[in-house]
Amino acid sequence: MDEKKKQRIMIWIAVGVFVALGIIFLATSGNKATTDIKESIIGTNTEENSGVVNTPVPNNAEVPQASAVSRENLPEGTIELVSSLTGFSPNSFSVKAGQKITLAITSKDKSHTFAFKDPTLASVALNAGAGQTSAVNFIAPTKKGEYVFRCDLPGHEDNGEVGVMTVK
Repeated sequence: MDEKKKQRIMIWIAVGVFVALGIIFLATSGNKATTDIKESIIGTNTEENSGVVNTPVPNNAEVPQASAVSRENLPEGTIELVSSLTGFSPNSFSVKAGQKITLAITSKDKSHTFAFKDPTLASVALNAGAGQTSAVNFIAPTKKGEYVFRCDLPGHEDNGEVGVMTVK
């Protein structure tokens, strides 16, 4: 191998090492300000809020986020739904316009999801495995009306896993 080829190879190796070191540095140097902001948006798990660990903030794309919880840790006033292959129970509930809501689903048999059909509520989504409970906080729409929800796993909606949230 001639000297110029060896030199080029050494340069490419050096560039590769610097790029790898840069990536490692960026990946491990988490920005504390960003972390603090995220914690203030989605909440942290403390003794005071050991159930649902997120806080709704109107017009914030990062919220709501679902969290797995045990049913005994759900806050008072939580709207609880049980999901099974036969549907949601109850399959309807009512809330006030602009109300802060904690919604929980417990899957009775298999994995199930909860999602609204209306795009304004697209960020409200839950997923619970068999026997698990998942909950989310969100703010009800200010527009009164009926909002259809469903399990969006293939075939589940067709089998009757649908319901309605009425905003009054």
